[in-house]
Amino acid sequence: MISAAKQGLFRLVLNLSRSTLSLAGSDGLQFAGEELIKSSRLGLGRYPIGFRPEEVEIFAADASKHMAAVRDYDEAMSATGCEPLDNLAKRGRFFMLHQLLQTAYDRLGKTGDIAECGCWRGHSTYMLALIAERAGASDFHVFDSFEGLSDYGDKDAGGLAPKSQSDARARQKLFAADEDIVRSNLSRFPFVAFYKGWIPERFGEIEDRQFKFVHIDVDLYQPYVDSIEFFYPRLLEGGILAFDDCGSAGFPGARRAVEELEAKFKPRMFLQFPLGGAAWFK
Repeated sequence: MISAAKQGLFRLVLNLSRSTLSLAGSDGLQFAGEELIKSSRLGLGRYPIGFRPEEVEIFAADASKHMAAVRDYDEAMSATGCEPLDNLAKRGRFFMLHQLLQTAYDRLGKTGDIAECGCWRGHSTYMLALIAERAGASDFHVFDSFEGLSDYGDKDAGGLAPKSQSDARARQKLFAADEDIVRSNLSRFPFVAFYKGWIPERFGEIEDRQFKFVHIDVDLYQPYVDSIEFFYPRLLEGGILAFDDCGSAGFPGARRAVEELEAKFKPRMFLQFPLGGAAWFK
């Protein structure tokens, strides 16, 4: 395993690298990552090739000038105060999410609504609304309790899920958000409607609608099941269901729900993303 001293050294190099925009900072971060991997049980010395962010377009300094996904991600992050939550895995999921909604618009145009189950502070909601605003402002239905996560069940155990009830309660509260602030941050988008309540309490209010795109980010097994069971039958042919938590070690119930219901609904394609997240294509 990685020693405490090596972990401390890596954190120090990481913090120093973040404090500078120089190439030396990037090289320092790369070197630290290589050494950490090679000296850990994970690497066993077999992974000498480093990851250089500047070699990937989305991490280039001028990426926002020519990539709408980067521009929208950054604008949404700033508008919702989510800068402290920015990380590589989240960017990977959100960039895929951006392309998925754009694909749904390319396939179905203005036909069908958009929905999101679980918005937390509204980062993904804002980013998706930017796309909708440009593409045709479909009705966008957003469901959240704003009180945190639902209750954990037996199928949410395992992986990096909380091991005790006290830890579970702490994580539940972590995902609470101020509804008024979220609404205010999204106020520029008149086509976004919020439905405060525990899933699936308010789904019945839109049971007569059809959807081209649904983003599910509810973390736990039962609300995932409830969301998929409600929305997939109402998804248009060519529509997309996106799952933020599928593949997250902290929320194994999400994958269990998606994989169990895949056998029932038999989507045309089940696409899984390398940094977490997945999608069904109908």
